[in-house]
Amino acid sequence: MSLESTYTTFRCNDTIVVLHQHGHGVPQALFTFREPQRMAIHDKKLIAFYPYSAEAVTLLDDPMHDAAEVFNTIARHLKTQSKAIMKRRMKSLALFVSGALIASSLWLLGTDNHFSLNVGNQTLTIPAEPGAIAPARPRQTAAVQEPANPAAGNTVIQAAQAESDNMQNIMKESHKSLPASPSEALKTAPAAVTSTTSVKKEATEQSARQKMVEILKRSTDRGLFTIQLSTGHERTLYAFLDPTCAVCRSMEPAIEQLAQRYNVVVFPVSVVNDGGDAVEKIIPVLCEKDQTARAVAWSVLFRPDAGMLVPGQTTPPQVSSDCSASAQAVVAVNDTGFRTFGFSGTPTVLTDTGIRLATGMLTAPDKIDHFLKITDPMSPEQVDRFVSSLSIQE
Repeated sequence: MSLESTYTTFRCNDTIVVLHQHGHGVPQALFTFREPQRMAIHDKKLIAFYPYSAEAVTLLDDPMHDAAEVFNTIARHLKTQSKAIMKRRMKSLALFVSGALIASSLWLLGTDNHFSLNVGNQTLTIPAEPGAIAPARPRQTAAVQEPANPAAGNTVIQAAQAESDNMQNIMKESHKSLPASPSEALKTAPAAVTSTTSVKKEATEQSARQKMVEILKRSTDRGLFTIQLSTGHERTLYAFLDPTCAVCRSMEPAIEQLAQRYNVVVFPVSVVNDGGDAVEKIIPVLCEKDQTARAVAWSVLFRPDAGMLVPGQTTPPQVSSDCSASAQAVVAVNDTGFRTFGFSGTPTVLTDTGIRLATGMLTAPDKIDHFLKITDPMSPEQVDRFVSSLSIQE
């Protein structure tokens, strides 16, 4: 194994992703797995053990990669996360204890169950024990006698006034930093604070993707702008295709294969327009009466003999001028949407969550299934980071 190879990890919910970087190249996803109960290395293989399972799961069995180094990378990541969690818990516990002490002090200072004691030049406030509270004496009718020692009486009065002022100052200083009630002070503070800028950025990206998916779905339901290649499946793929695009032609068998497992919706565009007749090819397809006829006409465009006169083949009916004008407008709308969404080329295939699939994934439906399971619970920022780490041909 080259010494230039490095490994890194990051977590997404319960999934841990291991990245491999060779030299100064782009990090690539090596494998993903759920956090196990424990891991071990056996015969240069990285294996994991999960609770309630008697069998070990092999995570890495590749002589091109150092299982020990990968194991150490994962262990360091898990240890760092464990320390961070422990640190947050200790902070929460310290805040809980300090809040309880301050709240108790404020409650004590706000009650009359204490007395002052003069010691030298300092005045101490000592809480009275519950059992030491003197019972109420019957009211005397005689006049209250003044203290025998006026100086001692003045000292007591001054000490009481000083203690009262001290209590007021403490309450004023603590008022701004403390909650309104002791019950709120005892609440545990949040473990971490997310940056406002990060939250706004993630929310904006999530909103943009969601809005794009809503537009695509609404356009599909209307049936004016699309060609429905298949229906009846759980997930949907949206494909922006140009009939004059050479890559689209080479990927047409893969698109037909995906139509066996997903609802594939085609938005025909003329952004490539190789030969200048993309719109003329799309118009007859959009002028078909129903989606089934559109799907058949669309597949005919990608046949090797498309556009050629074959003996015995019936000539397609002429398209009315009204339908031709409507179809041209539809293609123009699709082209505008293509550019508005920021796409750069065809084929562009999106998931029903608004994530673009790399062209290299279109020939592997199993990879798409796995990709959807991993990215569905991710945030947009995590999805972008994960997608950029994949070594898949665009």
